[in-house]
Amino acid sequence: MVLHRLILATIFLFCLPLIAQALATEHFGKQAFHAVQWSLPAEVDGFANLPTRVYWREVNGWPVFFYRGDVAAANEAMAQFAKLKTDNKHIRLKVGPGEAKDLQQKITIAFDWNISVPNGFVKIGEEYPAVMEVQITVPLPTIKVDEVAVKQHIADLDSPMFTVRDAANKKLREMGFAVVTHLQATLKTTESTEVRSRVETLLERLKGIDLQRLTLPKDIRVIGPTDIFTETVKRLSSANYHQRGQAVHALASTQADPAEIRKEIEKLLDTEKNEYVLRCASSAVSVLGADAKPMLPTLKKFVSYPDVNVNQAYVKLIQAIEAAKPVERSAEEMKQFLTLRRDIQTVVEQRGKPLAKP
Repeated sequence: MVLHRLILATIFLFCLPLIAQALATEHFGKQAFHAVQWSLPAEVDGFANLPTRVYWREVNGWPVFFYRGDVAAANEAMAQFAKLKTDNKHIRLKVGPGEAKDLQQKITIAFDWNISVPNGFVKIGEEYPAVMEVQITVPLPTIKVDEVAVKQHIADLDSPMFTVRDAANKKLREMGFAVVTHLQATLKTTESTEVRSRVETLLERLKGIDLQRLTLPKDIRVIGPTDIFTETVKRLSSANYHQRGQAVHALASTQADPAEIRKEIEKLLDTEKNEYVLRCASSAVSVLGADAKPMLPTLKKFVSYPDVNVNQAYVKLIQAIEAAKPVERSAEEMKQFLTLRRDIQTVVEQRGKPLAKP
């Protein structure tokens, strides 16, 4: 375990604390987490100590846990999260993969889902929900699966003829995630060493958190990308300055169009007077990188702001944005991103209804 007790003097790292400086720790490794030591509900231990946890940190006692694993592990984590005894919890489905930084902003932590449990200066309540975010990397299948053909291909994996086995293997590989459930079922029933070996190899290629096999708990609210952005924007008008600060900080991670994010932040900056919220806004803008360059005229107004913390935050922010390079995405990457957003929202909106087979 690597443990750092830090004083966070910069808002670019966190907007969680209610005070300007925050005590924070971070933990790498598998050491046990004990909810009672943090005055958290006992159920937190159920998901905090899952073997898929790769990292966790807390700011003023508010922990966020990060995990890496497959769909089965994500389903297990959701089941444990569902046991948390509060009505104020929900699951967010986002386009993955996920990445976070350590407290010193030097180490990149890859993750497939994370869980945040309000604590410390704030508690789980009406304005502070416990949240599990799942990073989806595989969209819904786009091909129709011929059940008879799939069964035949799987049977052919045990053919005495190499050419037949090889052809069946190629067909199943081409079908990709559409046949994952069939392959998994085969592993439970086959007695053939050849079939088992080939199926395990096929499944090894099919990694990622895919929507088709995600088991969402029935009694938990689930929201998708459109809902995340809409609800975050709504919180920008809260009378609670801490809520506004959290909301504007969260805007940058809603995965909405950068132009829409800029629009909402600029609207907030036009009227906001609270220094905490203004610093959180600078943190959100910094995440946009080069996409924030159209905001420079607005941001420069805060260079001479009377509050020294705000002043310094925006001076550093402007320097960072002016030096930022655009992040180029290929047409294929953009297509995949938009497909995942669409499919996630479809699953959320059709939750409780059987999804139409492709």
